[in-house]
Amino acid sequence: MIYVAKISVMVVDDDIYVRQALEVLIRRHPETKSDAMFSNIDEAIKALSNGNRPDVIIMDINFEGSKKNGIDAIKEIRKLNGSWKILVSSMNNDQDTVTKAINAGADGFVWKNESADGIVSAVIKLAEGRFVVTKSIAEKIMGTAVSLEKYVDILKEGKDYKRLTAELKKTLYLYCYCGMSAKEIAEELCLSVHTINSRIKVCYQLLNATSRAEAFSKLVEREI
Repeated sequence: MIYVAKISVMVVDDDIYVRQALEVLIRRHPETKSDAMFSNIDEAIKALSNGNRPDVIIMDINFEGSKKNGIDAIKEIRKLNGSWKILVSSMNNDQDTVTKAINAGADGFVWKNESADGIVSAVIKLAEGRFVVTKSIAEKIMGTAVSLEKYVDILKEGKDYKRLTAELKKTLYLYCYCGMSAKEIAEELCLSVHTINSRIKVCYQLLNATSRAEAFSKLVEREI
């Protein structure tokens, strides 16, 4: 029997009910396990500095009574270790907060009102190296998620964006918004994985990005 290590998850949230709910969801899923639960940023940073090594950190944005917020915490965590995956789960879903979180180093952003059923799925996707954002946030920033044309409108202005062909735009949409892998995109578009990887590379060059999260962030900045 082959043993597959579970994804360890740390939760940093000042709401005890949120922490308890997340712990139940994480422990219940066969692919995830709870690493630690913290109610404040300083305790979490101290634990990470002293040897805690979670695969994914779920981070709130607002902490009542604290001078630091989740964005400050993300920056501190990135200084400690750039490989930990950070998923923001917040009641704030405005464009400015989302952009700041992603620019600080977040690997995904889910709105708390929508995250309960999909939080473990988001954790697993982050652990696989994907970028995750909930539908309502993507719609608010990018337009109606179900319409590719709405998404492409973000790219209409600016000479660099005009250079993106329709097929590159479609690939970028599936890669950045839908969080699909190159293999999944290839199957969706009936193309080779090599072709999709080449398109992704070109998109990175046109956007001056080096990762999926950075590409998404630059698209968000463009829209704002």
